[in-house]
Amino acid sequence: MTAYFDSLSQASFGAIAFAWKSISIRSSLRKHVHEYRHTPGGALEKQGRTVYTIRMSCHFDETLNAKRKFGNYPENLASIRQMFENEKTDALYVPTYGTIDACITDYNS
Repeated sequence: MTAYFDSLSQASFGAIAFAWKSISIRSSLRKHVHEYRHTPGGALEKQGRTVYTIRMSCHFDETLNAKRKFGNYPENLASIRQMFENEKTDALYVPTYGTIDACITDYNS
């Protein structure tokens, strides 16, 4: 069981590190399609990308707290909830993507 916890990748939001189970990142291209009569298809006008939406399912439990690899369990989760309450923007490190400035817009525990 110890080897499993040693192999967990670390993500972080601000100075708070946590283990993650799954990550999905979504964005799309803002666009306007110009369609002309009697012309197949259309002309795509690119208008930049939308913001990233990142969904993370994370491990917060006493076992990880005992390992001390990811800090203190209830305190870290409470700190993340407080960052949501304060609408704080901070550095989010996503192991599959890198570091970006982010804020929590939807919180569910």
